Amino acid sequence: ERLIDREFPNAFAAVRARHARAEARDDDILDAFAALWSADRIARADLVVLDSPTRAREVVKEEQGAGLEQVLRRREAAVFGVVDGISLEDWDPRRDGHIKSGYSRDDLVGKRSCKLDLQSELGLRADAARPLYGVFGALSQAHGTDLVVAAADGLLEVGVDLAVVGRGERALELALAGLAERFPGRVGVRLSTE
Repeated sequence: ERLIDREFPNAFAAVRARHARAEARDDDILDAFAALWSADRIARADLVVLDSPTRAREVVKEEQGAGLEQVLRRREAAVFGVVDGISLEDWDPRRDGHIKSGYSRDDLVGKRSCKLDLQSELGLRADAARPLYGVFGALSQAHGTDLVVAAADGLLEVGVDLAVVGRGERALELALAGLAERFPGRVGVRLSTE
């Protein structure tokens, strides 16, 4: 006996009944299948990892579980959320060995040196006073990189330079590389994860 049949014996009953009366749409059947498949994967998983601790607490509630709260509640001990961001200890600019100079909110002297170093590394004009907008990480629509590309001309027009380090969707990589070619010294792009 399959786990999904044992845990959700009537899951398709309503869809089958509607389909028999020619009322069900193909989307209804696909949605029901997707929910059953997801429930089966959750039931079998060693861990269920979500994008935040708050989300992990919310999905076991009916209003936030998208129909999967029953199986998520049964697996609650295996449901975890990870903070989407950085470790403040590992990336503390006062102690970070990967940057040219340490700095803090109370002592910004080293930040100027780091900015000049970044500008130099990316082929930008070295100017500590010039505004610099940075994008570091996944280059994707989901992370808003398409919005950066769309706003780039306007940013450059008002004197803001652009620094980009990351990898991602090919169309966005090409668009950013094109900006760097059109605006040498103003847009620096390194297609890398390091």
